[in-house]
Amino acid sequence: MLVGAAAAVPAAAAGWEEQSSGMGESTWLETVCAISTSEAWIGGSPPSVLLHTTDGGAYWYGVDPSISGDLQSIAFLGQSGWVSSYNYSSHHQYDSHTTDGGQTWADRPPATGTVDRFLPTGPDTCWGWRNLGSTPKLQLTTDGGLNWAGNAAWTTGGYASPEAGSFVAPQSVWFLADSKVYRTTDNGASWSVSDPAAPSYLSYIDFVSATTGWVANGDGYVARTTDTGASWQAVPLPISRQVEAIDFFDAANGWVTTADGTVWHTTNGGTTWGAPAYKTGKILLDVSAAGASDAWISGTQGLILHTSDGGGPADTTPPTATAVGPTNWVGTPANVTITVDDGAGIGAYKAQWKWETDPGWSLGWSPAVVPVTPAGDHSLDGLHTLTYHGIDWAYNVGADQTIDVGIDTVAPTAAGSQRASRPLGHPQVSDQRRGAQRRHGRDADRHQEPRRQGRQEEPNTVEQGGQHDAGLEVHLPAQEGDLQVPRDRVRRGRQLRPQDGVEPAHREIAARRPSPAGQGGAGAPQAPPPHASSGIRRPAS
Repeated sequence: MLVGAAAAVPAAAAGWEEQSSGMGESTWLETVCAISTSEAWIGGSPPSVLLHTTDGGAYWYGVDPSISGDLQSIAFLGQSGWVSSYNYSSHHQYDSHTTDGGQTWADRPPATGTVDRFLPTGPDTCWGWRNLGSTPKLQLTTDGGLNWAGNAAWTTGGYASPEAGSFVAPQSVWFLADSKVYRTTDNGASWSVSDPAAPSYLSYIDFVSATTGWVANGDGYVARTTDTGASWQAVPLPISRQVEAIDFFDAANGWVTTADGTVWHTTNGGTTWGAPAYKTGKILLDVSAAGASDAWISGTQGLILHTSDGGGPADTTPPTATAVGPTNWVGTPANVTITVDDGAGIGAYKAQWKWETDPGWSLGWSPAVVPVTPAGDHSLDGLHTLTYHGIDWAYNVGADQTIDVGIDTVAPTAAGSQRASRPLGHPQVSDQRRGAQRRHGRDADRHQEPRRQGRQEEPNTVEQGGQHDAGLEVHLPAQEGDLQVPRDRVRRGRQLRPQDGVEPAHREIAARRPSPAGQGGAGAPQAPPPHASSGIRRPAS
């Protein structure tokens, strides 16, 4: 039965080719077994489906192994294959076995010895185990599944049910249980134990020789051994992600798939992992290597992927990010929206940002909305800078960009004044200060009148009705940007200088006048008081 054909338009000259399985979006293709670069098996449910290709995925054929229930797992070693299913109506487990590449299948009736995970090591020899607390936890058949026997050494050792297994011909069998690695070379008569000392629970194992293998967990942690498990070296992914599967073709070339839909590839045993060259919104459930640069992947929504060139060139180009926010000063809540663009890369991922006072970065999906929330006590008034950049699905980080946001929550107080929208980059001046400046402009005109009438006064001095106005402070007329004059250094009509050497509180403004008649001669000027040259005299002690 023909169930699907490859997509009519193949992938670009390099990369991953998405092939059609003929399955709907509800089907999870959980297991893929590569036999060669042209032949592979894939199984999943619901509904239970077993697919087979012999032409590199140009066509996928549905195979009926006469199983009853939902397919649980499949495993192939060359032409020897095993399939298990579970019938939820009868609550029975069923197994099927083939030795001719799926042309014929031998059904195995429900029995206590049935298993739901397989590790074939020969045409009729296969290890099997369950993760449902069944006893014994590890079994072996040597007659094609007609009989399963519990492994006495495993049971005596009190070992847990395996999470995963790996086989290297002719005799090395590896199992992963309770985050420890168990190895036998005598068909289970004895077991050696190795502890990779992983930071969290291990779920995946793959060996390519009697000495070289890898283990992984769901957090992106990967460790490698090259001395049969005597020591382990961490070779983690560049970023923590939920690992779904790991498979190596040889000591150098391997793949890891993750739940976020990215594929990681290494050509040096995991010492470094190349940036992903592919991204999908589907979960990549399993991967099987068929060559140094050839692999198959299965996933959710009936997804099948195949590459024959190692996955194509990696995406190493950082994304760009743009931000759109208020263009004027704001006194009410607003937003800044950050959008990430990955161009020809595998896709935009997230945006990162922080304000100038933030201790670290915030992270959000693109487009990310960053709130601007003014404080009711005016404590956040002023000009603020938001720094941001983009991240793509290959985890390339773009260059930092900035955007300024101005907050002004001071209400207008001057009669007739009204808060006006001011473009950013124009200095912020409160309405209260602007009102004072306008009033002072009128006062300044009035006090300039005596000068226009020809009265002789020392420059920079002020007289009001014959009395010194030493205590009144009024702002000088100024541009809105001139906000650097301290209030205690401003007097009407004159700005005191720091070099005068007298504290502002002790200064008085002296007006020089003609002396009264009879004192020093009519119209003769008085001798100037101390410091008259500066227009300042010290108060009497």
